[in-house]
Amino acid sequence: MNILENAVECIKTQGKNYKKYSNEWNVMQQLIDIITAQPESAEIVLQDLNVEEMQMPSLSLQRFISMNCKHSLINLLTALRKFVKQIRRKVKSSSRLHKTS
Repeated sequence: MNILENAVECIKTQGKNYKKYSNEWNVMQQLIDIITAQPESAEIVLQDLNVEEMQMPSLSLQRFISMNCKHSLINLLTALRKFVKQIRRKVKSSSRLHKTS
């Protein structure tokens, strides 16, 4: 199994209790779509998913509500966008390191 497949499997395993088409499930599917479209991000996502605070259940809607965020898909998508930006920054810095090596 390659890194992309491992990352997708890890996301699906961590989100296995999400109700299909719920906000959490949709965000999980979007993350899968992102790493499938940008396979170079799969390794970083996989590393992050091994950190408890970054695991799918930790990113659930309940966490956003407890952080006084409104219960809306817009807030979830905004958080996902920030997460994707973090991944892109890591990928860019990782790419720069590999080029200089």
